This record gives sequence, structure tokens and C-alpha cells, in this order.
Amino acid sequence: MGVTGFRGRVVALAVLIATAVVAVLVVVSHVLLSQVTESDANALARSRAEAVAANVTVRNGHVVLVESGNEALDTVSWVYADGHLVDGIVPGGVLDRVDALVGSGRSQTVTVGSDLLYAQPILLEGHHVMAVVRVDLTPYETSEQRSLTMSLMLGGISILLAGVVAHLVVGRALRVVHEMAALADDWGDHEPGRRFDLGVPRDEFGELGRTSTAWTTRSRTSAGSPTRSPTNCGHP
Repeated sequence: MGVTGFRGRVVALAVLIATAVVAVLVVVSHVLLSQVTESDANALARSRAEAVAANVTVRNGHVVLVESGNEALDTVSWVYADGHLVDGIVPGGVLDRVDALVGSGRSQTVTVGSDLLYAQPILLEGHHVMAVVRVDLTPYETSEQRSLTMSLMLGGISILLAGVVAHLVVGRALRVVHEMAALADDWGDHEPGRRFDLGVPRDEFGELGRTSTAWTTRSRTSAGSPTRSPTNCGHP
């Protein structure tokens, strides 16, 4: 494997690790954001239901809703008394689900398309009263999508930077190897006995250079040592 191949593998490994880290961070952040937005939507639904319940009373034996002056609640809340709608107009798209919530007689939450429906019983003596409210989830979903898009963009930039940094760092480290190889070739032609003064190795490249120098020295020493001919081994 050449130097280019070594550098490419290191860069590829750095990019792979960065991709894995970014993917985990994006998934975790998206899950946490989804939980937060879901909690906020549920909290808003409960607060709306409590606001509606505070304005429900009984007059002359009939359940009525005291006008609160908040017209915004009129479009997202409905009040049922003894199975009949007494306030609000339920859109046809959620009518069946609202009827099911009212019929259950207990607090529960369901999601219909981009709407969150929350039903809450209202305690009134002699009557079965339910308040149902709606929360539009579109702003929450839009916020999640924007956050995910931003996370993916930042993640992509981080991966690119990791690859560039790895390429530069490895290239700088391998520059020493190129320089030593060039000097060794030059000394081999003009100064065969010259060696690198590496000192104490400070990293893997230093250890490699010391080992290479020692090996070269032993090779040259062995090559310069006189050897006895096999034909003369048996004669004094």
C-alpha cells in the first residue's frame, strides 16, 4: 500500500467516524426535540381544556358556557353535555374522533392528521360534560423539520471538515517520510555512510526511522565483512 493509499484510508476512516458520530447526534437531537414539542403541544391542549372548563356552568338545569370574550377558544374547543354538543362547531374531518373521545368519558389524547385532540371531563353535578380542544401541530412539525434540516447541514459540514483536517494532518506527517526518502536516495548516491541523526524517537515515524537506519547499517556492515570461501573451509 503506497503513501497515497495510506492517506486515503486514514481520511476515509476519519470521515466514517465523523459520519457515525453526526448520525447519532442528529437522531438523538431529533428524538429529544420531538419529545419536547409533543410535551409542549400536550401542555397547550390541557391549558385550553382547563380554560374551557372554567367557563362551563349550570343554569336552570342546563349546561351552558359562560362567554369569556376569548374568540380564539371558540374555534378550537367544543363542549358536550350528556352526549350533545352545547358549544362550538366541530369540523367534519374530526367529527367521528371527537364523538369517540366524548363517548369514552375520560381524559385522553389522539392525533388526527396535523391536529391534536384532547378530551377532558368536567365535573358538574347531575351532568356528563366533556370538553374537547384542538391544537394545530403544523408549527411544531415545521419547527422539527427545520431543526432536522439544519442539523443535517451542520453535520455534512462537520464531516467535510473532518475529512479535510485528516487529509492535511496525514499529509503533513507523511511529508517527513518523503523528505527522509529523498535524502536517503541522495546520500546513497554520494555519501553511502551517512545516517540520520534522529535522536530519541518521539512518535511512530521516529521509531520507524530509527529501525530503518539500524537495519541499513547492519546491512551495509554485513555486505562489507569478508567471507571465507567454502572451498577453503577444510584447509588451514
